[in-house]
Amino acid sequence: MPDMLREAIFDMLCSRVGESGTLPPFHVADLFAGSGSMGLEALSRGAGYCRFLERGGAATKTLRANILSLGAENASDVLRADAWTACLSTPRPDPSFGLIFVDPPYRDARDPSPMGRVRKLIGHLYRAAWATEDTLIVAHHESRVVYEPETRDCWEVCVHRIYGSAGITIVRKKRVDDDALAGAETGDPGDAL
Repeated sequence: MPDMLREAIFDMLCSRVGESGTLPPFHVADLFAGSGSMGLEALSRGAGYCRFLERGGAATKTLRANILSLGAENASDVLRADAWTACLSTPRPDPSFGLIFVDPPYRDARDPSPMGRVRKLIGHLYRAAWATEDTLIVAHHESRVVYEPETRDCWEVCVHRIYGSAGITIVRKKRVDDDALAGAETGDPGDAL
């Protein structure tokens, strides 16, 4: 990911959940980690821990070297696994991740339909408790791709930005407001889920 795009993402995240360019000390997952630039940047900005997922042998070797060179080995682990399905086949993290980066190859992220790989992955992250109501999931994709959840999806888009040929979509668990809950409790369907 280009440095300028990474900087824009972290500026956005820090203003949303942190202060003065820092992140809270939450746990982070960097899926499709490659060299680990997103997870390592999160650690440098105050995140307490990062799990890196990468399945490529050469990329994993580079990732481990980067972690060592930055002295982040005590605040991270590397899981050599398929990020598309790892959350379904590994133990539930404790605590769940506060921030998850999803940065697959563009060709694998082009289908924004309910059957598209990224949309399915987001659903899996919530069902497997890798993500909770407080988790932000940051997806990097081509600018022409737009992920829009359907009514039955458990997540919503809170930020969608275009930076040249790249797009960033940040999602979180769908929130039910107090009025919708009150309507559901009185039998009025309102906007309740």
